[in-house]
Amino acid sequence: MHKFNTTRRPEETTDPCDYGSARAAQLMSGADSAGQLVGFALFPTIGALSDAYGRRPLLLISQLLHVVPAAFLFLYAEHDLSIYYFLGGKVVSASVGGGVIGMAYTADIVPSEQRSVAFGILLATAATGLMLAPVGANFTLGHAALAALSLHVSASLICFGLLEETVDLNPKRRHSEEQKKEMRPDRLLKAILGPKYRRYALIATLHGAVGKGLQDIGPYFMSRSLGFTPQRLGAFIVVLALTALVAQAAILRSLIGRFGELGVLRLALLSAAAAYVSFFGSAVLGSEATPFVAAATFLPLSTLSIPVLTALVANQASPAEQGTLQGSLHSLINLGQAIGLLVLPLVYRSAGAAVYLVGAAMEMLNFAIAVSDSGGGSAGGGNREIQIESGYGSISKDDEEDP
Repeated sequence: MHKFNTTRRPEETTDPCDYGSARAAQLMSGADSAGQLVGFALFPTIGALSDAYGRRPLLLISQLLHVVPAAFLFLYAEHDLSIYYFLGGKVVSASVGGGVIGMAYTADIVPSEQRSVAFGILLATAATGLMLAPVGANFTLGHAALAALSLHVSASLICFGLLEETVDLNPKRRHSEEQKKEMRPDRLLKAILGPKYRRYALIATLHGAVGKGLQDIGPYFMSRSLGFTPQRLGAFIVVLALTALVAQAAILRSLIGRFGELGVLRLALLSAAAAYVSFFGSAVLGSEATPFVAAATFLPLSTLSIPVLTALVANQASPAEQGTLQGSLHSLINLGQAIGLLVLPLVYRSAGAAVYLVGAAMEMLNFAIAVSDSGGGSAGGGNREIQIESGYGSISKDDEEDP
């Protein structure tokens, strides 16, 4: 076992394959950043539109837009279409925010005390897709693009044929006194401008920046600094996907029952910081095993932050306003992710593996912000939020007393 210089700049390469991979990574990172910025600008409006006109049509539009880049990628692989069509399609497909509408849809049909678990299960399904990544690596690009195209078309058909609308679009009922109480703009504005939401929004932005930026760096770091082969990197992805699936689908409920939602958020942020410190340690020690240990322990716990944070925010609004609130939150997550994609790779180029210490410090700042919140989860354990009923929905006493 040998030690690595953790502060040197990653070496430039003259190998054509390495250069091609680096160029492809730059193009994908640029497209991702552009998509995140588009989402930041549009998600609040998309969420509000789903409150006004229903979740189902916007979910369907989102799914159909995901067909576009998959089709362009297939045409690039098989018919020499410019890759820039695919990259542009990725940006466009990110503009509608299917994830935002999916979160609002889930909040519509799940009671507030069960939302964290429901959001966790929803996100866990994405982890199953990660487990297919090593399989897809064995396909030709054309076959992989065709498989992606088929999956997106299937998802669009499922959305069209099976999903029911969860927003009451009946004009008579929407203009009833009860609905007017639920849709009072002053209460929604109070939730968005209140100190509780501001804390959650800041955590979401910083966490998005760190998570997306270091996720972008991770494969390059592990292959360059730790000598991971593509097969070993694929094994790492599978381990992380499996453990994240178990954490979000099986462990989250019991953790919320014991610690409350806010307690789980704090645990997730601490776990993220510990994971990033362990990645830095792997470079210091030259250990290929350390990332696998992190993937089996700290990283899956860190994935609990988004479902819990989303639920804490969802409980600040009535069902009639979930789209607007979720759009606002995920807009800020997208802003953080765009900043992370732009800034953290630059830090990595100048500081090497020390970028993981920067990430750990930012997550500890998030932890301090979460500790400053004396409110908390709505289920189990300490920090239980005291709920009162109103036309606005479930509001904590802390929120009622906030200026």
